[in-house]
Formats: sequence, structure tokens, C-alpha cells
Amino acid sequence: MIAILREAQRAVLGGELWWVPEGAREWTGLIPRKSGADAVYPWETERATGEPWRAFVLRSAQESITAVDRWPDANELPGDLAGRLLYNLTWVSESEYQAPGKQAVQQAAATDERAATASANEGSVKRHSRLRGITWAGDREFIGPV
Repeated sequence: MIAILREAQRAVLGGELWWVPEGAREWTGLIPRKSGADAVYPWETERATGEPWRAFVLRSAQESITAVDRWPDANELPGDLAGRLLYNLTWVSESEYQAPGKQAVQQAAATDERAATASANEGSVKRHSRLRGITWAGDREFIGPV
């Protein structure tokens, strides 16, 4: 999925892992761990000042692939964790990124990211109100629009 976004010149602004417990109809951003508190696994990629769009697209794709490859660490997860882990991505085109209101959208996304850390189920719905997102499984299977 990240390759498709990269080829379409869409920058991945960030993402997070979601867990859908077996038999559940809803997801949670709080992923159970073997020890310690449940964890939230978000990442964010910001465009550097003066960074050409193509370079940002390539870097954001690589950072997303790195995050997907890094999380979750199999040693952190309980062996009996039933359900599916999904990767929620937020992406944007260059014209959407440069559109009026971009700063407000970025501020909302930053606010929502902080809220997601405190309460994983609340942040991402607001963040997607102006940006596009998708959810896909770790095996790169497309799940559908958010």
C-alpha cells in the first residue's frame, strides 16, 4: 500500500497500529503487551522546510515502512493475542498539503496524536476528518477506506 501511495505522489503523514480483538466489530489503538501497560504505536513524518515534494514523499514512505517493519516486536506481544493488527495510514497529495487551512489541519493532527496517546480511540477519527486515511493489515492486505 505504501508503494502505491508513493507512486501516486502521496506523502504519508503518519500512522498507528490498531488492534481488532477476535470477534470484535471495533478497533482499539491500545495494543496489549506481555508486560506493562498496553501500548500505542504511532509515527509521524513532517515535511522539512524547503524539502521538495518528491523528496518528502520518498522519505515519508521509507519512514512508514520502517515503522511497519519495527512494530510490533513479536517479543512484546502476548502469545495468545487473538485478533488482527492493522496499520492505519494518513496521507495527503501536494495540492491538499498546500491548500488553505493546511496549518489548521496539521495542528489538529498534532493535537489528535497527543490525544491518541492518552486515549487511542479518540484521536484518529478527528484526524481523518480532513485528510485521507486507509487501514491495512500487516500482510499488506487492503482493508478499506476510513
